[in-house]
This record gives sequence, structure tokens and C-alpha cells, in this order.
Amino acid sequence: MAWVPPYLRAPVFGVLSAVTVLLLGVQVFLDRSLQPYGIVGLELAGTAERAGLILVAWGDAGRVAAAFGLGLDMAFAVAYAGTLAMACEAVAGTGSGLRRRLGRGLAWGVVAAGLLDLVENVALARVLLAGDLVPWARIAAVAAVPKFLLVGAALAFVLAGVVAAALRR
Repeated sequence: MAWVPPYLRAPVFGVLSAVTVLLLGVQVFLDRSLQPYGIVGLELAGTAERAGLILVAWGDAGRVAAAFGLGLDMAFAVAYAGTLAMACEAVAGTGSGLRRRLGRGLAWGVVAAGLLDLVENVALARVLLAGDLVPWARIAAVAAVPKFLLVGAALAFVLAGVVAAALRR
């Protein structure tokens, strides 16, 4: 996120964080209507058969809620990727040590995760709106798994950095 001038980093991070939390809250609310599977169930379905079962379980109202959530997820992918990338860079700090290299790598990793999320969203849109289960259910799962791993690694890195900073005080 070096393209963000230093004097704008805190406000940009604040706006991205607020948008991330807001969109996450809306998505969690929408996900409650997608029981028993939730949107993550569809993301990870992986097969046309499993995706079909999920869509049948949701019914028309669930599909509409999922499609709306999918639209919001496009903005959410940009917001969380920017938020986490900036957080990784902040924890990484300056210098040339392992923490710096890991943080910068994870910052790029969450940018990749955001792009994978967008690929996943296109695949899920094909599943939800066009009924194209083959090959799109598989494509969604193939994009979702590394996305979750990259986001999880970045969150763990940021949390470890925050805890380490708190212990130093």
C-alpha cells in the first residue's frame, strides 16, 4: 500500500476498516437466511451435486439473499483486502528482517485473496443466476480455499503483531 501517501494512511485505513466491518455485518445478517448451509457452504461446495442441494435447500428467497450478498461481497473483497494489506504492512514495520518480509508477503497475499474472492464471486454468480453448476461450483471452491488460507494467515500475523506490541508496552 505504498501508493497511499503517509499522511493519508490512517484515514484510508479507517475508512477501509469501517467499510469492512459494515459490509461484514450486513453479510452475517444475510447469511442467517441461508440456513442450513450459509454462503460459505456454497463457496466450498466444489461439485455441481452439492451446489444443487444447497440451492434447493435455500429456495428462491435464499437465492435472492445470496445474490444480494454476492453483490456486496464485491465491495467487501476490495475493502478487506485493503484493510488487511495495510495492517500487515503496519505490523511489518520498516527494516529488512523476517517480520518485514513476511508482512510484505502477506500484504500481497491478501491482495491476491481479494482477487480470488472476485473470481469466486463471478463463479458463484454463474451458479446462482444462470444455474451453471458445472464447472462454476468447482471454480468457486478452487478460488475460495486459498483465499481463506491467505486471509487467515494475514489475520494471524496482524493479531500476533498487535499482541507483541501490547506486551512490549
